[in-house]
Amino acid sequence: MRLVYWTVPLLLVALSLLLLRGTPLEPAAPEAPLVRIGVVSLGATDHAVFAHLKEELAAQGITRVSVIDPGPAGSRERLPALVKGLLAQQLDLIVVSTTPATLAVREATLRNPIPVVFAPVNDPVGSGIVDNLRHPGGHFTGVSTRNDDPVRLAWLIQVAPHVKRVYIPYSPADASSMHSLLRAREAAALLGLELLEQAVEGVDTPLRIPSEAQAVFVPRDGMLETRIGRMLHDQPLSGLPVVAPNLTLVEQGALLTYGFTHQRIGALVAHLVAQILRGVSPADLPVEQVESNLAINLESARRVGLVLNEELLRQAHIILP
Repeated sequence: MRLVYWTVPLLLVALSLLLLRGTPLEPAAPEAPLVRIGVVSLGATDHAVFAHLKEELAAQGITRVSVIDPGPAGSRERLPALVKGLLAQQLDLIVVSTTPATLAVREATLRNPIPVVFAPVNDPVGSGIVDNLRHPGGHFTGVSTRNDDPVRLAWLIQVAPHVKRVYIPYSPADASSMHSLLRAREAAALLGLELLEQAVEGVDTPLRIPSEAQAVFVPRDGMLETRIGRMLHDQPLSGLPVVAPNLTLVEQGALLTYGFTHQRIGALVAHLVAQILRGVSPADLPVEQVESNLAINLESARRVGLVLNEELLRQAHIILP
């Protein structure tokens, strides 16, 4: 009886071992290849697009990512060398912000194209970057902005109805900046505003705000956005209301924007990048258009002596206290 008691468990153990020997082990899933993404930006403000790129890609299921980021170029003249250095690093894809930076990448990749996602470009068709928004063609796709410069000027006089003369700097060599200027001119004629224009040839050109200016309008221009952002940080721009093209500048002290957020652009970029990494050609990915939001900085309104009524504030999507 004692022999039987021990024999049955031993037999069961032996059978289990035999079964295990005959069961093949599941092969380990191969590790996803490391994706190398280079980022190109002109100024510090537009560099905000890349702030959460890896996190946004992880949300799309792309987790093995190396982001090669040389930092903002700082001027249009430095872009070609920056792009050349990136292309020497065996990249899988480039993400680039602003029109001048995108044009520099386009020039550098004509002979040896790799996928490129721009984020944002004001007028990608007019700038010659893509054939059309629905079918970009070539190796570029990305995110464009809406034509909201006239709306921004209209909101300025809603918030500050005393304003009649508006200072607007612009970069003649930046297609996006010129696009903003032309739209602002059209809107100013309809709204009865006088634009006090200054052509800014380079980063060394000082910004001279005329004494008669009653507000500042910032075009969609990566370098000017960065420079105005620094001015907002260092000084109150003579107590003038500043109308910005994006939320980042409002967070830095501009009065308002009717424009995009860099965080939203980053999410759209990650969506496009994920599709490209899964085999979709940029030529077949329609250009995304980022939505615009009205954002108002109440502290900036108080600083320039504006009192905003509740009806106006209810129309804002974002209010900064």
